[in-house]
Amino acid sequence: MCIFIAMKSRIYTGLFLLLFLACQAPIQIVVPEPIHKEAIIDSTQVNNPDPEVPDNPDITDEPQVPEDAILVTNPYMEKYLEEVHYKEGDFSYSSILSYPGGGPGEADIPPTITLSWPEGASGALNLHLDEGEWSRDYSLKAGATSLDVTNLVPNQRYIYNVTTADGVEVARDTFYTKGHLHQIYFTKKVRNGRDLGGWKTYDGKTVSYRKLYRGGKPSDNYIDAAGRKEALAQGIKAELCLRTDCESEKKNPPFGAGIDLFGPGFEHGYSTMLKEGDKVKQCFEFVVKCMREDKPVFFHCSIGSDRTGTMSILLLGALGVPEPDVCKDYELSYFAPEDWSMTNGVCNRVRTYKNRYLDAINYLLKFGTGNFRDHVESYLLSIGVAQKDIDEFRTLVLK
Repeated sequence: MCIFIAMKSRIYTGLFLLLFLACQAPIQIVVPEPIHKEAIIDSTQVNNPDPEVPDNPDITDEPQVPEDAILVTNPYMEKYLEEVHYKEGDFSYSSILSYPGGGPGEADIPPTITLSWPEGASGALNLHLDEGEWSRDYSLKAGATSLDVTNLVPNQRYIYNVTTADGVEVARDTFYTKGHLHQIYFTKKVRNGRDLGGWKTYDGKTVSYRKLYRGGKPSDNYIDAAGRKEALAQGIKAELCLRTDCESEKKNPPFGAGIDLFGPGFEHGYSTMLKEGDKVKQCFEFVVKCMREDKPVFFHCSIGSDRTGTMSILLLGALGVPEPDVCKDYELSYFAPEDWSMTNGVCNRVRTYKNRYLDAINYLLKFGTGNFRDHVESYLLSIGVAQKDIDEFRTLVLK
């Protein structure tokens, strides 16, 4: 089997990062060109698409990611996530403003991988992409020899095969992904989208992917048919609206009919939002209900930063993700364009400023004792959330 991965986008990315390091000033972010992955069918390998990684019952469920795995986190976000390590309880500094982002940036858009195969098949084709617990089918026009795919989960093994309408296999191949973040982008303007999966907890567990999604509003003119199709393909089956007025969403569900939708409405985020205990309780219980029913939920406000960021603090905190990483998830909104960024043209919302993010953290730290998970749990209990709901939430989301 021959596999070719074009390095053009990686070279361009490297040049931009070198320029940033040399100038120590923000630069405009350019969306990486698609990475090219070409598959050529080898009839001797059809039943063993990845002979270099043999099955081994003794290894863990974690995929063994090879060095040539494809980065599916935007490289600007990846650099921040790789390099920044905050200390618990140290709010004396924030590193996010040292990285290029905000303004006209496009770093909230994940990279695209181009899958290709030889010419020769006639008629319409189907490409089946399999991640293990998740899969997707793409219908292709006659004569197609490539497909662009995006919104992929990092550190996974993907298998794809291309077949004709009568089931004849045209190509099959395997590739691996890497990165720190599962980003999602739903055209045309649903920005700041990402999965809460992948973060580690105090006790070494991992937040599962494809269960909790956050982002900017998908309503009105912010999503089109292609974006809606992509969202549903990611598995989204419920929506939690944190905007002041969610009536437009209820009248015209942005993800289509059949999607569970709840929207109590919040005027502001951070400690102001946390003080609206009854509404927060309803939101948390809605999320737990979605997890029980195996319905991945997309929660959002308008730009996916303040009220959405506050809900992320609660959900990640309740799961046991340490506050420094909760902060990193929050600060990732900096990489969205300015209108969606958590800085929004100013710098009063980063880790060191008391009137925004730290205001919410300090409010939660008033409840209970122990680590950040214990404080968040004590807060949730104080507003009437049942202990069994908190425990079940962790059981359903953590692995």
